Amino acid sequence: MMFNRIKKLKDRDKIPLIAVTLVSIIIISFILIFFSMLTEEFPEPDNIVDKQGTLRYDTTLFKVYIVRYPVQGTIVPFTVENKTLKIGISADRDKLNFGVLPQTLSVRKFLNLKNREDSKARICVRTYGTIRDFVNITEDTFILEKEEYREVQLTFSGDRVGNYTGEIDVITKKMRYDFMEPLLPLTRC
Repeated sequence: MMFNRIKKLKDRDKIPLIAVTLVSIIIISFILIFFSMLTEEFPEPDNIVDKQGTLRYDTTLFKVYIVRYPVQGTIVPFTVENKTLKIGISADRDKLNFGVLPQTLSVRKFLNLKNREDSKARICVRTYGTIRDFVNITEDTFILEKEEYREVQLTFSGDRVGNYTGEIDVITKKMRYDFMEPLLPLTRC
């Protein structure tokens, strides 16, 4: 019986059906495009920085600020000479240098982050280069409230001897339009 009703559609009834279908397709397309922009991930950098730098730009939905830190660390064989364990720690301020470290030991550095913006921000900490597998980040993606402070711990350790380099990026994303701030937890870096 239902098929009989469909067959009996007149030409004047087909126009609203086509219009509703077309409008539905357009709305779904806009929703898909919007969410693809919302969940857009940043690609890895083309090159590794050799000194600290910053990058700032706007996209359709976000204000983006990236601080790029060069990072390095060396893992050496674990040896004890005259009851002394030799390590080298670096306090460089222009890069994250974990120094020289014997196998299976670890060294920690901290990033102190504060949101000085007037609204929430999505923070993502990403590691690139040969050092990527040897750096553990306690919390690499989170929302930082207005005026909130957070300390992020970076731990360097490994069992493969070698000199490792790369880059650690701190990516800050803020919604370009304040009314969209509730969507910030849905975003990725």
